[in-house]
Amino acid sequence: MVDEGSGKAPQHIQTLVAAILQHQRSADHQVTERENELVLDVSWRVQLSSRDVEVGQSEIGIKSLEPVQFLIPFAFPLQSPSITLRSDFPREFVPHIYPGSPGEPVCPCIAEVGMTDLMFQEGISGVLRNLQAWLDRAAQGTLMDPSQGWEPILFQNIAGSFLDEKGSFLQGIREAALAAPTKPAYSVVWCQRETLDGRFVYAQKLCKRPLEYTKTPAIVVRAPAGQESKRFQHIDVRKREDLYLLLEHLGICGEDLAKLQKLVNDQGSNGLDWLILIVVVKRPMNLIGCNHCFEILPFDCVLTINESPKAKVSPLQYMEAANPELLQRVSHRGQRKHMSLHFIGVGSVGSKVALSLARTGNYGFHLTDNSFFRAHNLSRHAIADPASNLGFPKVVYMKSAIESTLSVECTISADDASSPSFTLPGAADAIIESTGSAAVAANLRELAFDAQLYQIGLYAEAELAFLSAEPRDQTRGVRVDDLEAWLYQQACQNRAIGRLLFAENEHSRMIVGPGCSSVTTVVSDPKLNLQVSAITERLDKTLQAWPYDDDKGLAAYCLRDPYSGNLTWTSTQLGKTHSRSCRHNGLTWEVRVLDSVVNQMKHCRASAGQNETGGAIIGRYDPLLQTVHVTGLVEPPACAQASPSLFQIDYPYLQEVDEGTLERTAGTLRVIGTWHSHIGASRPSSTDQETFSDLSQNLGLPFPVMIVYGADGLEVLGE
Repeated sequence: MVDEGSGKAPQHIQTLVAAILQHQRSADHQVTERENELVLDVSWRVQLSSRDVEVGQSEIGIKSLEPVQFLIPFAFPLQSPSITLRSDFPREFVPHIYPGSPGEPVCPCIAEVGMTDLMFQEGISGVLRNLQAWLDRAAQGTLMDPSQGWEPILFQNIAGSFLDEKGSFLQGIREAALAAPTKPAYSVVWCQRETLDGRFVYAQKLCKRPLEYTKTPAIVVRAPAGQESKRFQHIDVRKREDLYLLLEHLGICGEDLAKLQKLVNDQGSNGLDWLILIVVVKRPMNLIGCNHCFEILPFDCVLTINESPKAKVSPLQYMEAANPELLQRVSHRGQRKHMSLHFIGVGSVGSKVALSLARTGNYGFHLTDNSFFRAHNLSRHAIADPASNLGFPKVVYMKSAIESTLSVECTISADDASSPSFTLPGAADAIIESTGSAAVAANLRELAFDAQLYQIGLYAEAELAFLSAEPRDQTRGVRVDDLEAWLYQQACQNRAIGRLLFAENEHSRMIVGPGCSSVTTVVSDPKLNLQVSAITERLDKTLQAWPYDDDKGLAAYCLRDPYSGNLTWTSTQLGKTHSRSCRHNGLTWEVRVLDSVVNQMKHCRASAGQNETGGAIIGRYDPLLQTVHVTGLVEPPACAQASPSLFQIDYPYLQEVDEGTLERTAGTLRVIGTWHSHIGASRPSSTDQETFSDLSQNLGLPFPVMIVYGADGLEVLGE
């Protein structure tokens, strides 16, 4: 505020003025107070090129002493000053100028961040430093950096958007105008017009014939090639005469301009209230941030008073649809592989992982999910639009988000991934399964495919995340179920992990919808997002550069601290699982011994010297698929009998270990049998066969596992 009756600006504004006048480039000045601002006119010394110093101005007319006007609002510092140059400043030869009408002061754009942000970041010294650099470079002809590109016209009165779906309009321009025409070229297309909160949104699709819902004509004007297209047209367009003035500056005048005016007026005579006029200019170099040189300038033209030069015209913002190239440029540095991914499951976890990977521009997608959107999905799903999504398949709207919005390749299927008839597409580089369904996981064990299989999941209200991946050798020597078994063993040994993994059944799960239509876990979206983001980043890096040996799998879990929210990753490599088939009680069981367990056996055998060693083995049964995973060993008790030809432990000890393991793992893991070493060959002895029979009778297991580990590896006893 101005002190009442004093005629003086507040002290902080006086300090600002003093700082401007003390700058080394400031010369003569004059201060004027208006109602709401202070006007400071300064003569600014400009550094000309050496060849222009004697003349006193540059070749395009920038003077060695340029008048600069600072408009300082009394609301400063909440409102920043603005800077203008003389109205006859040679704007057509200089980039980085805000549009304005002829005869108005020229407003330079001295910083990408804008004047307000520049003031808050660097103060008045930063503003003056940028102004000095702008004027010096303008005078020396270096204000535009060719390596950066051509600066498009900036309009401050944008009224809406012109959307070029999938870049089809730009593609047509590029194909038709590889060489710009020597004379103006005209064409008429049709587009859709929608109004959203007072802003116009045009296009979605352009077509040569008007469809029922595409009532708005669009006149496309291609400016001719010439010197005009190499100049900067900083003209503010607000009415019809401004638009025609811009066209004249682009080399469209006389007979050609009259032809265009007739085209516009004819549309008004047809009873239309508006049209779009799209001006296309081929610039001498690629536009800033683009890989093409075509500047597309759309305008919304009111036709209700079509004969009047004062009829309203509003610039629109040309918006090219997203494309993989753009997504790649802003997501990461450097070249990366393009891969095809098959997502099985696009629920709360899968949808967010898929969309995040789609935004990198490096992946194509096939999505499989046979479930529908229900109300509870929307609390955590990547897509939340209850008006359109409820009751529809999830994959339909995921396809729209990935393909239509991001322009990334995406196909879908609503197949049941747990069905025996389910088939996988052959083109995928990787399969990401996130359903959390045991039936789907079991079905994937039996399928043959060339892609690398990943499995992701969350436990315990998103406090524990797990990512596993089969190796790249495609032999499936270590499967994702082996890697999951490794996680169970970690939880058995680590109380912190066990609390999360084995207490899952105690965490609240709820039935939503009438009857038993759906079951979900209660967890907030922020918690879920944190872990899913961590999984996605790890998955992305692993897909782009597999960090392990080709015959080893990846098992990684991520713990979230419930208080700080910090995430901690732990990972390992697992070699090929040792698999044996054994008969018991008329059934064939597959015994899968983790590579880490076999390595433990090898170490224990070597440490025991000339005596046999052994102990209880921990594991997990899958009675439905007749599979048992051997996940860990228990150290031999002090009461064990050991000699060069014998190792024996009693059954009460095994039962005690079994009860403790069952309790600690909520019934997930238990004692599944015993193992012992041989000094020589692994071939089971007659004593081993007798011990196996005793195990079957005394432990009450669906299939007691007895392993002999000798000089030639391991053997699993059966009937």
